[in-house]
Amino acid sequence: MQVSKQIKFQIFLYFFLFLFTSGYSQIEGAKDSLSIGGGVDSAQTIGSKVNEGATSQDILLRDTLQEPKQFVQNDKPAQLLPGISGTLLDSLNGEPLIGASVLIEGRNLGASTDLEGFFEIPNVSDGQYTLKISYLGYKSRSVNTIVKNGKSPKLSLSMPPDVNTLQEVQVVGVRRTNTEAAVIQEVKNSEQVVSAISSEQIAKSQDRDAAQVIQRIPGVTIIDNRFVMVRGLSERYNAVMLNGAFTPSTEVDARAFSFDIVPSGMIDRLLIYKSGAPELPGDFAGAAIKIVTKTVTNENFTTFGLSSSYRANTTFKEFKSNAVGKYEFIGFGDGSRDLPKNFPTTLVGSTASESVAAGKSLNNDYKINSFSALPDLRANFNMSRRFNVGGKRLGFILGVNYTNANMQLRPVQYRREGYVPEANMSAIRVENFDRAFVNNVRLGIINNYSFEINPNNKIYFKNVFNHIGMRETILREGNYYMEESTFKSYSFRYETRSIYSGQLQGSHDITPMTNLTWTLGSSNTLRKEPDTRRMRYIRNEANSPDFQAAIPRGATNTEASRFFSNLSESAKMASVDLEQNIRIVKGEENVKKHLKLRTGFYLENKQRDFSARWMSFAYGSKKFNNEISTQPIEEIFKAENIDSVTGLVLKEGTNPSDKYDAANKLAAGYIGVSLPLNNLNISTGVRVENNVQSINSANTSKEPINAKFPITSILPSANISYNLTDKWLIRAAYFKSVNRPEFRELAPFSYYDFNFLGGSDIIGNPNLKIATIDNADLRLEFYPSENESISIGGFYKKFKNPIERYVLVGSNPVFTFNNAISSESYGVELEMRKSLNFISQTSIIKNFSLLLNTSLINSKIKNDLSLDSSQVSQRLMQGQSPYIVNAGIYFNDSDKKVQFNLLYNVFGERLFAVGNSEIESIFELPRNILDATLTKGFGDHWEFRFGIQDILNQAVRFKQDSDQDLKLTSKDEYVNSFKRGSYFTFGVNYKL
Repeated sequence: MQVSKQIKFQIFLYFFLFLFTSGYSQIEGAKDSLSIGGGVDSAQTIGSKVNEGATSQDILLRDTLQEPKQFVQNDKPAQLLPGISGTLLDSLNGEPLIGASVLIEGRNLGASTDLEGFFEIPNVSDGQYTLKISYLGYKSRSVNTIVKNGKSPKLSLSMPPDVNTLQEVQVVGVRRTNTEAAVIQEVKNSEQVVSAISSEQIAKSQDRDAAQVIQRIPGVTIIDNRFVMVRGLSERYNAVMLNGAFTPSTEVDARAFSFDIVPSGMIDRLLIYKSGAPELPGDFAGAAIKIVTKTVTNENFTTFGLSSSYRANTTFKEFKSNAVGKYEFIGFGDGSRDLPKNFPTTLVGSTASESVAAGKSLNNDYKINSFSALPDLRANFNMSRRFNVGGKRLGFILGVNYTNANMQLRPVQYRREGYVPEANMSAIRVENFDRAFVNNVRLGIINNYSFEINPNNKIYFKNVFNHIGMRETILREGNYYMEESTFKSYSFRYETRSIYSGQLQGSHDITPMTNLTWTLGSSNTLRKEPDTRRMRYIRNEANSPDFQAAIPRGATNTEASRFFSNLSESAKMASVDLEQNIRIVKGEENVKKHLKLRTGFYLENKQRDFSARWMSFAYGSKKFNNEISTQPIEEIFKAENIDSVTGLVLKEGTNPSDKYDAANKLAAGYIGVSLPLNNLNISTGVRVENNVQSINSANTSKEPINAKFPITSILPSANISYNLTDKWLIRAAYFKSVNRPEFRELAPFSYYDFNFLGGSDIIGNPNLKIATIDNADLRLEFYPSENESISIGGFYKKFKNPIERYVLVGSNPVFTFNNAISSESYGVELEMRKSLNFISQTSIIKNFSLLLNTSLINSKIKNDLSLDSSQVSQRLMQGQSPYIVNAGIYFNDSDKKVQFNLLYNVFGERLFAVGNSEIESIFELPRNILDATLTKGFGDHWEFRFGIQDILNQAVRFKQDSDQDLKLTSKDEYVNSFKRGSYFTFGVNYKL
């Protein structure tokens, strides 16, 4: 098995840590400290030590997730509500007291406070009552209240800590962060415009990875089942953070993070920040996306899951593939596709005998195997352990996921001539009918550790590792209408990707008012494409009844070709964030308000090395034996046909542009302040980023390209929120941001993509400029209850030098990247999470809830025709959809352990690639997606799931703007169309 030393070390490290911690936990057992309130889901702890002689300030409880809130100044009643209810807070800092006991004196009635300090005792008859309130480490108190006509005032209460009765007590509260209510509360309390989804909501669907999860969030669409588009902007405008550290780009040809590498079962919550802040990265305009994986819980658990899936048009159908390596079932190649160890470093200028020897040394097995596609297989194992070591709290959570999935696609593709208005059509030049067979194997590990030195000092070690192996076989038949010929083409490709991201983090409450967080991170991306093979046979309808191999005269990347590439990228980062709270309101029993000052820095050094080689079998001489070209693909490259006189020789076309190295050094610092003024909160600051991007390569003429882009960006931001009531909130925000080119977008390397439009090239542009963006947001939010939210908002963005994908004229379509002069993007968003209990309180209706979110977006690009007369002066922005709709109906009966949901998603047509006066632009059309899932639990251990994804099975479709009016009409014509097939899944989970 050909596995890098780095990957071997990572796997060994995970295995060692797993054996150590799981073995130790079996010996010691899980010895948790006193748990108060909250729950046993993924959580972060808040705590305090109360020491003899400590001041009240010294025992401040700090909530590490929720910003300090503004609360009422005195214990005073509010509106009348059914029963007895209220809120209980720490009198010193205004933080909610979680799990406090509230009892009615003399009666067997009471409640405990939730994660917001709220309590409610329903169904209390009229009368006067005394409430007994107690909480460990606090002075107990009694409060009188009156219930009249079934209602009483809503109480706002506070409790002072009792420093005299305890010598040393550790109080640990667990704040549940993965429930729908917790995430809604986090959104409500956020200083930025943010949307979110919790693991509780994720569990209601059968979403397998973060890519499927994130499409349930307003303004979000998914490209190619793995890339995220926010607010109609392409994936390049997103910054992605995994556990607080920026993720590497997972793609060679795009600035994007592949969200399908994060399994949904290990996501605690997922947040999309749509407005900026000094502590957020400056390189985004769509969203800063934060993925938080599950950390240690207070519960020891072990779960197993197994599922199988049936895909229409694939499962149990004939499936074809070139040779399968013996380790590919776990996603690793076995080395059979690699260049031989003694293969020449270059064949350019080699002798005939050297070319022949090199050609024979390659693996020339082109046999196409047929078998029946088995149902897809997915398996997962998750466990969590928490225990004490020398009085310190230590724990870990481990998740291992395995997927082996097949898909057969049948794209129909067209390459057309120019549009003829008189005929109202474009003549077809090339027509392709493909059968694509794709096998994907993924092995993923998430392994997080926490070490609590004391309640004020915590250390985390978080790791995500994914390895993906993809095997693709494409059989193509088609017609060249202009040449009156037909053809058959073949493409065999195997690709592996290994991605590791790890962070060592520390959180320290230096004083009750000062918090310091630091992170050291490392990430590595390895991508290998060994021996991609392409071959084509042509038959001239007029002159020959037989297909003949298209043998080139020299090296080419499209005919009888072999392609090899390797990419290695590593990044090291360090960050420090300091938050200082300053009390601005004083009083004996009053709740305090705090001004917050934040400052910090972020350092990152990223390095990438990329190299590719491509070659092809070509005519050895003019004495070539033409009978060889009539042999089938399984025989044409056998050893006796590789000969410098009458047969084939291997010729290399690799040039200096097929290799580059690149670096990016980022140094950022920020300062910010958050000022609470009664119901108004103002958060503002500035971030300064100094970024030096460089790339070293050469063009095809061997002229060196040494591009360097040093730039310092000053990025101010401001977020203002105003609480109209305790349920209504209005926000306004402004921030300035940048968008930097990705390494691949700058590199002059040209990659031939066999899949799209029958074959196209992708090439970078070293002359790209950095884009700058001004962003503004306005949003109104309503929170009817802890599980419900409704918001409507608008946004506006002004771009300078936006980076877009263009399509150029050539023998094959060529996709590249360019800057427009400027652009505008603006739109409105509506989001709603609402229970249907307002319709009826019957047991069935009240278990239903509705999720609805939609976005309407518009944009305008401006071009300078004096610089490029082939463009129009105004058009839509590339990658933007005019509308996005997500809707879901959820049913959850916790007593019967039944869940059902029906989910719908659609996006409007979007500009895939920008054309010009010589070649038409390409649009991707809307596609309605409908999913349904059913989950049923049995007893305390078993859970069964059944789901259907993509019920409608609508085609993925691309059209060219034939009449070049920059909008889709009946005159526009298809260039690509295929169906993925409805997907049926049945799975079972078992929890020990």
